[in-house]
Amino acid sequence: RRLKITARLTKCFATSRSLRWNRYRRSYSTAELASPWTQGMTGGTILVHGDVGNEIGHSMRRGLLAVGGDTGDLVGFNMLAGTILIWGESGIRHGAGMRRGTIAFNSEADWLRGEEDYRSFMLHYAALAADSGIELLSVGVELREVVRQRPHFWRQLVLDVRQLYRGSLTYGANWDREFEEVEFWDLLDFIGVHAYFPLTGKLNASIEELEQGWQPHVLALEDLARTFGRPVLFTEVGYRSIAGAGVDPWNWRVRRSADGGAEQADAYEAMFRTFWHRSWFAGLFVWEWDPARITVDSRFDTGYSPQNKRAAEIMGRWFTRLTG
Repeated sequence: RRLKITARLTKCFATSRSLRWNRYRRSYSTAELASPWTQGMTGGTILVHGDVGNEIGHSMRRGLLAVGGDTGDLVGFNMLAGTILIWGESGIRHGAGMRRGTIAFNSEADWLRGEEDYRSFMLHYAALAADSGIELLSVGVELREVVRQRPHFWRQLVLDVRQLYRGSLTYGANWDREFEEVEFWDLLDFIGVHAYFPLTGKLNASIEELEQGWQPHVLALEDLARTFGRPVLFTEVGYRSIAGAGVDPWNWRVRRSADGGAEQADAYEAMFRTFWHRSWFAGLFVWEWDPARITVDSRFDTGYSPQNKRAAEIMGRWFTRLTG
């Protein structure tokens, strides 16, 4: 199944509640929410989190959303979006600020408690996704140690989710080895990868050099698709508007000068040229499109958003080529 995806909308909602961080809570106009679709994009993401306490082994709780409030949020966005694809992702954050990919537990009892907490969390949103007509659901994201150490838990979780939810399933694996360590791709519909692969070691790399930088990653992804018989979906891909955008795309903290989005645009062009024609490539979610930043000044912005930059024009050209 080839998906015509999309922008990743992490801070957009038709209600006053944002699913990403509390500080972004606000209402968005129809024009703000509709802006990605003018670029030929066909869907977005509803991002929900669970929170783990400050100590390993602490039980997990649903974050940011009251159980009574999230249904209205999902339905409200789905009504605005119409029949386009919505991707619901469930992930966990650790209170101490550690990377979620390193979260693990110290005893079997803690593992079992943590797994039951996560299972309850995931099944809650699986039922919600089913009731809301969401077409694609992620069962997790970047939980590398849990994936490596507890593969049987994930296999059973996927089976449990499918009892409640009939849409397509994926998992968002990190680009740094995790996507090759997941053992349950065969139970999912898409191999999900957060595709922040390093493409070059130099600033001001050309499009051709960035394309060349993709080649070893293409081979690994294609091999995985053939092994499991599943298409690859970039559950996240994005580049900052800085010099050296293709050097370390995952690094949201690195300080480099804004370049007006020139290298960001080249990185997207190289990515589309590399993958868009491949039969095993399902599509992508762009990180990130912020509906609150329609008037962003591209001359000074160093963030990931392609809004008001040449990257948005490139996306529109490629997405329209597929959908038009």
